[in-house]
Amino acid sequence: MQGVLIKSILLALTLSIGALGAHAQTGDPSAMPHHPVVKSLRAITPDELDIKLVNNIHYVASDESHHHLFKKDIDGLGGAFIGIGTNQNYTMLPWAKPDLAIMMDFDQMVIDVHELYRLAFLNAETPKEFMQLWYARSKKTFRSLIKASCGDDKAKAKRLRKAYRYSRSRIVKALKRTKKTQRKSRTNSYLGIQSEYDYIVKMFKEDRIVFVRGDLTKNGAMKTMGEVLKKHGQVVRVYHPSNAEQYFPYTQNYRNNVRSLPHDARSKVVRTRAWAKFVELTPDEVLEMEQKLTDGKIKLKPNAPELRTPPKRKEIYYTYAVQTQADFLKWLGLEKTKSVRDMLPYKSRVEYKRYEIGSPN
Repeated sequence: MQGVLIKSILLALTLSIGALGAHAQTGDPSAMPHHPVVKSLRAITPDELDIKLVNNIHYVASDESHHHLFKKDIDGLGGAFIGIGTNQNYTMLPWAKPDLAIMMDFDQMVIDVHELYRLAFLNAETPKEFMQLWYARSKKTFRSLIKASCGDDKAKAKRLRKAYRYSRSRIVKALKRTKKTQRKSRTNSYLGIQSEYDYIVKMFKEDRIVFVRGDLTKNGAMKTMGEVLKKHGQVVRVYHPSNAEQYFPYTQNYRNNVRSLPHDARSKVVRTRAWAKFVELTPDEVLEMEQKLTDGKIKLKPNAPELRTPPKRKEIYYTYAVQTQADFLKWLGLEKTKSVRDMLPYKSRVEYKRYEIGSPN
């Protein structure tokens, strides 16, 4: 009896999601009302990707999941929201309640993943349907949505299909991780609260979420973005560089880009910093590793922690740091501030905790 009931539920969910294809909303910006600032942002010339990807990986799904630590800091700030990365930004949107959101990244595949998110949000009515749409059993439906959204633009359709193949399972894993973390922290989330989910859908329907391919370190898209926002009377209330700043020094270009962003006394910067720790493998894990090495399923570099005595594995965790935009600008005004590490020293190494960056001494 229980097996029949489970099959019935799965069938209902499949039919519900499958029906989406019949009235798919493409999320095509050309079919939506244009606000002057949105039109100007979409006209920004994208920065070219001329640097090697970190670890040769497209970061289409974040392994960060504790952004609820920022909730009180960004609650109801409104204004404009600028976010690097993908899924973590959608977590924060219903809390910050921005008038405008700009999702930015230098990697075109990440921008394409945001296009996939647009399709998912516009074609799933509930958080549950949204999650179901990313599952493997909904591949046919999602591909139909991609086809409908791209029309005759074959190049875009090819990019989105590639992004979908690369990212789908990674996105599912990231969403499940975030949902689990937020359930444990008893935090409301768009993945479980209908009103928060509806807020993001409403932003997409009202054409208030823009995707910009831009490099934080170039004199290009980001600086132009700041100029556009200022021209249209926008104020950036949340700037979320994620952990991207760990991968470059604070060059003059980056300082100028941040200074170009219009801000006020309420503007906040929320970022993460990754740290590593090494944990000893259990005897069972050692045996499993040795078997995989023997079978050729894994390869380890000579300096791999698994080959140490005793064998260890590397684990990554994050500090969740917040500061005012005004204080960030003060730090950037100091020659001694060479990188984000100068603002987040070893004492900020708090595992999955909030850390507040004050004014420089």
